[in-house]
Amino acid sequence: MHEGGKKASKLMSAILSGLIIVMIFSVSVAVPFLCRPFYYVQIQPLALTEASGMTEGQIRKTYDEVMDFCLGKTDDFSLSQLSWSEQGAAHFTDVRALVAWDIRLAVISCVLCLAAAAYGRLSRVKPYRFQGHSPGFWAAVCFSGIVLVIGVLSALDFERAFTVFHSVLFPGKDNWLFDETADPVIRILPQEFFQHCAGLIAGVAVLWCAALVLADWKAYHKHKEE
Repeated sequence: MHEGGKKASKLMSAILSGLIIVMIFSVSVAVPFLCRPFYYVQIQPLALTEASGMTEGQIRKTYDEVMDFCLGKTDDFSLSQLSWSEQGAAHFTDVRALVAWDIRLAVISCVLCLAAAAYGRLSRVKPYRFQGHSPGFWAAVCFSGIVLVIGVLSALDFERAFTVFHSVLFPGKDNWLFDETADPVIRILPQEFFQHCAGLIAGVAVLWCAALVLADWKAYHKHKEE
């Protein structure tokens, strides 16, 4: 099939939709790790100074040390303000590996999406528009559905969802179950914070999806008018 003098490829459309889904997911997941002020503004609302017996400055420094390790900015896990166990350090090492993979996926998927867009403009092949909609539209619809299902299940029982999440990402391990005595860092990383992180990830993903749907809506009506 040809559209506007170019061959419309269904395979290209399907691959591009998959790449966009990976890009939305990986970039959204990376946001809480890269946006440290998101944590800082929750120190007082979550009463972390009272829970930990630390000052806000000490809490920020400790969180920065954890994030620096998880983002690969430091080689060895170490906390200047708190003690930690080998089991706790092992969990953060597991998290570090997952974060590295997520950032790689984000970069690779973004580069491939840009390359696909450039290829579509310069070559005689373009993505096929299923039912008149772009690959971005279908990626947004599919991913929004996934976010909706996970969001509803998490809202119904976040503690259960939290446990399932860790069981899937860290199969066969229980070092994510921290003992406050051995790893007091957990006092400044309460479950409520991770719940807010999940909300941030979902919010960023929904904004991505909304932008893609809006762009497709404009292109769709422009195409109909022409």
